Amino acid sequence: MMESAARGEFNVLYVFSLSRLARESIITMPLLKRLVHVHHVRFISITEGIDSERDGWEFIASFMSLVHEHYIKALSNDVLRGQEGILLNGFSVGDWCLGYGSEPVPGTEVKRQGRESKPRMAYKIDLETAAWVLRIFKWFEKDRQAIGWIVRELNRQKAPKDHRSTTPHWNHSLVVGLLQNLKYVGVWHWGQNYNERDPETGDIRQLPRADEECAQWTRHRPDLQIIDDETFEKTQKLLQENADKYASHRTRDGRLRGSSSGNKFGNPTYLVSGLFECSACGHRLVIGGSKSKFLFCPSHKKGICNCKTQLPLQLAQAMILDVVGKRVLTNEMWFEAVWVACQQEWEGYCNSVPAEIQEVERELAEVDRKLQRLVDRLEDGDDSPEIAQRCAQRRAQRVDLTQRLRQLQQDAQQHPEEPTEDWLRTQLTQLGETLRDGTPAAAHALRSLVGGKIVVEEVQKSGLTSYFWRGTFRLEMDNVCQAMGVKANVEGCSIPESSGDVQVLDFVARDSQEELMHTIRQLHEEEYLGVEIGQILGISRSWVTTLLTRSLVRDGKTPEDGRRRRHQLNRVVNLPSPAERLSQQAKDLWDQDLPMQEIAQRLDVDISRVTAAIKFWFASRGLPVPDGRARRREIRLRNRSGA
Repeated sequence: MMESAARGEFNVLYVFSLSRLARESIITMPLLKRLVHVHHVRFISITEGIDSERDGWEFIASFMSLVHEHYIKALSNDVLRGQEGILLNGFSVGDWCLGYGSEPVPGTEVKRQGRESKPRMAYKIDLETAAWVLRIFKWFEKDRQAIGWIVRELNRQKAPKDHRSTTPHWNHSLVVGLLQNLKYVGVWHWGQNYNERDPETGDIRQLPRADEECAQWTRHRPDLQIIDDETFEKTQKLLQENADKYASHRTRDGRLRGSSSGNKFGNPTYLVSGLFECSACGHRLVIGGSKSKFLFCPSHKKGICNCKTQLPLQLAQAMILDVVGKRVLTNEMWFEAVWVACQQEWEGYCNSVPAEIQEVERELAEVDRKLQRLVDRLEDGDDSPEIAQRCAQRRAQRVDLTQRLRQLQQDAQQHPEEPTEDWLRTQLTQLGETLRDGTPAAAHALRSLVGGKIVVEEVQKSGLTSYFWRGTFRLEMDNVCQAMGVKANVEGCSIPESSGDVQVLDFVARDSQEELMHTIRQLHEEEYLGVEIGQILGISRSWVTTLLTRSLVRDGKTPEDGRRRRHQLNRVVNLPSPAERLSQQAKDLWDQDLPMQEIAQRLDVDISRVTAAIKFWFASRGLPVPDGRARRREIRLRNRSGA
């Protein structure tokens, strides 16, 4: 309302009562004075007859604001006194929790005033929900189940919750609060906190009452006891052990250390903080695990969501940056489209600013003419309140238009230079550097590029029981311009057809075995035999057969008999042996006087393979194969002479 008044969107404000504007006098009067004297809004209160155009309205408003402030305090005391009377008479005041309910007490309605008076309510044990309370205590105290396990099980079985609960699902604090509730052993506390209103903002917070004051409202109801004393005491001991275990991880107010609420969005720690959204439950993936290396859905831990796959943080960041780099930063079609959008924005700016200046100048001239006519009427003796108020409104309007015109003229003097291709490439380069520097600015820029979020879903790997995350997002042209800080209008520009398409990204790490299976499958389709594939890839023929069979079965195909396939190909295997393929590399290292063991380590093969490669190199050239002992002796002599 105050923002609308500052923009001049209304001239009169009607309220039924001054209390509808504010209940605190310290808020009411500054608010009214700003409305009337700063924003020139006429204020009218119907029931109190307050009108800001009448003399003495401020005195009446000040008095009535104190009355309303006193009324709300008196009303609070009356409500407390009424609830206290119901409480001390043994009736329900609605403070029952899970496991309990209330039922009407016959005959009590005749003692209450009103045309349709209702009976008082009494507490009772609700057998259906009380069974859940017993089950939760058994899980924790007897079965020694963790709180997280209990939360997941309650959500999985869709267990009922306290009728005053504000969360849709069970969580850790709800279970702990239930296990600590003294009402389950027949001790019913009430009035432990009271409300306090901030007189400057009107915000309400709860503060604890003194134990001596609360003692008068404590009721002992053994008839409502659900949990026996021994079980309850053991439960409190286990809860205290848990609290002591994690005491070093908590702050002074008892909260676990970590990011504050909303920090992952306002000041993200990682590049992808708060970026991924689970398609199954709608929650954002969080970062945790060993040394914060994984992204996972937090609802799975509570038993709300079935998605339990973890996404490596480094993999997610690397794959997203790779897609953005290939799609936006190095794609010439995208560059051309962004270039056209920037040119259109610059041309639109050049055309709109002068026109807007002319429009404001025209409005200012019109206001000056109207103001001059009002002044002429005042000089002619028309001093009515309406004329004075209209003059004040026109003067305020003239001040706003003058400030707006001054700002537009300053913008015109600071006219941006026409964008060039070199300038745009610099901007894109800076965007790429920003994305890779790992700062909160990089996270905000990436979030702008992908439209605020990446929706992910669990997908099962073909032929396997494991899953991976598949992300879906859009890389729109206006998102690219927004990430660079360019207000681009992309309407009408020649954007590539694929620029607005949905991008699908499978977050799957490169599996060396999967790549090997793919290579073996390709060589097999090129009619290479298993022994040939093994020699080409440097692996055993049995391993080639195993991986090839696994690949074919996964695709629903039957592996072919190797001997039958050899006869069908009708050709002789003529491929270099492993020793032949390694011979030149082994000889180069041999000439460096390296020991055979070190040569084998550098080539990542067995020492017998190196020996065979050296023998092949000398034998294939008709040279005698050197003796190993003689070579080691010569190397030692050369080293001594060199020393």
